[in-house]
Amino acid sequence: TINLHSGTIAGGAAAGAGIFLDGGKNNAITIDAGVTVSALSGLAIKGTDGVDQNNVARVIGNTMIANAGTIFGDVDLGAGVGGLNNQATGIFTTGQAVNLGSGTMTSAGRIDLGGINNIVTTALTGSFVQGQTGVLAVDAVFGGKSDVLAATGTATAVGRIGADLA
Repeated sequence: TINLHSGTIAGGAAAGAGIFLDGGKNNAITIDAGVTVSALSGLAIKGTDGVDQNNVARVIGNTMIANAGTIFGDVDLGAGVGGLNNQATGIFTTGQAVNLGSGTMTSAGRIDLGGINNIVTTALTGSFVQGQTGVLAVDAVFGGKSDVLAATGTATAVGRIGADLA
């Protein structure tokens, strides 16, 4: 279990991650309001399934993230049942990949695909549920490319779409 109450977590370049969890059957990450997690590599949070000396997975990790703060970048939680609960005060600016295994990203806060004026397709491995207070922020270029959230599971959005018209 990782509980972040204040400050900034900034990972390095190349394969660096803001938060890196190696193994563990059931993991939890809590990011409080006022906390920012990012990495120069673009990989904000990485959770592995844990492997032995022969690179064989021994435990499939299930990692849950409760975000009331700010996350910038990709999230990769491995092959287990991951989850990201973006709470009402949470801001998640995605990169190109959000891998939750067979889990779900739920949001009562703000999900910003790629950030403002950065058109991306964010590949979500898992499902997406946006609640009444949630905002899905996208760059929209009429007659051109726009942000896309491509989920392998189901997607349900009942909140708002915030469009940045480029």
